[in-house]
Amino acid sequence: MNPEEMYWRFVNELLIALKINRYLIILNILMSIMMVALVIRYGR
Repeated sequence: MNPEEMYWRFVNELLIALKINRYLIILNILMSIMMVALVIRYGR
């Protein structure tokens, strides 16, 4: 396998990993916002 092929395979895997991580980060942010909203609504 030539280096260019290895490079593109690495880039593709990196993009896939970033896509998955982005969804996880968005989910975490949404969960945090919902928790804060619940605390604000019922905490007072």
